[in-house]
Amino acid sequence: MKKQNKKKRKINKVYQNVSLAFILIFAIAIFLVVLELNAVIKKKNEIPPKAPIVLKNSNNINEENNNVQKIGEGKSFDTFVDKVYTENEILNFSVDKIREIRQYQIDKKNTSNLSIQKIVGSASSENVATRIATQSYNNASDQIVRSSKVVLETDYYYVVKVEWDYVDERTSKRHNQQVLVFKEFYYNINNKTLNMDDINKVKDVLDLKYYVETYSNTGKNIIQSFINKNGEKAEYVIYYFEVEPGEEGKNSRLYLVSDKIQIDAEKGLIESINTEYLSNGIRI
Repeated sequence: MKKQNKKKRKINKVYQNVSLAFILIFAIAIFLVVLELNAVIKKKNEIPPKAPIVLKNSNNINEENNNVQKIGEGKSFDTFVDKVYTENEILNFSVDKIREIRQYQIDKKNTSNLSIQKIVGSASSENVATRIATQSYNNASDQIVRSSKVVLETDYYYVVKVEWDYVDERTSKRHNQQVLVFKEFYYNINNKTLNMDDINKVKDVLDLKYYVETYSNTGKNIIQSFINKNGEKAEYVIYYFEVEPGEEGKNSRLYLVSDKIQIDAEKGLIESINTEYLSNGIRI
């Protein structure tokens, strides 16, 4: 009888130890779960830092949006004056607004660094692009081209750096410039044809063409362009200011002008370019 009681006590003691161990393990598990829940709740309640808010004053013509400086990235030019206008707003510009935008464009040119001097043609490959660029400088009898190489390629064009020597009887001086050659797939200058698969890319190409061709011309300042496609026809229109130099002793005059390019939407052929003067000359 004593042996049985002793055996029972031993078994009970084992059960007690097991129970205590189980309770301890369970308590630790509960503790860990509570810690994890607290961490999750704390994380959810944390307020993330606010992103900086960029305020943009669309009415300020001097804002630093500088869209036209993206020339090396192959981007679209929504506007050349850092503010988007409707066509009706452009057609109804006041004299003060015309002078304001004109001055803004002059200031912008003076502070910008445009590395592309001119457009020299269209090419089907990089090798053809360098050859076209070389030929455009070799045409002059006093210039000797030393090298031509592509320094930038985008979807639409190549930028070719040309180095040449200007030579006369007394001196020889090394020069270099960067010129743009369109890819024929998007714009064949010789055939006057555009790839019409995407009308927005047509706008990109024509915007770029006008931008490079007028950037170094102090007598023209581009404002904004639009494009639309209607069945078999597409129309690209670009608005700009043009200066008519005054004769000696007289003021120059500034005009609001538009170029409308009519395009065969099926063939991509540029059919006509119509230039229209939309304002009386403003004395400047």
